[in-house]
Amino acid sequence: MKYTIAAIFIAVTIMLIWAYRSGGVQFALVMGAALAAISFCGMLPVLFAMRGRQPSEKPPLQDESTRIVVKDDDGQNTTLP
Repeated sequence: MKYTIAAIFIAVTIMLIWAYRSGGVQFALVMGAALAAISFCGMLPVLFAMRGRQPSEKPPLQDESTRIVVKDDDGQNTTLP
């Protein structure tokens, strides 16, 4: 996730530099506003999904050891060799 955010910031920076060099300050401001609006609208579904979600509780730890259960089906109470 952090690499995705870093890639977005790098792309936005490159676009703003290109806009400034191509059309000046006014074009760079319009490009910055457009990028901010696109980013905000793109985050809306994620923000609404996070708003209704409760923090999940971790399941209780279970003993992962192997258990062998031997039942005596013979009613004679004999021991195994």
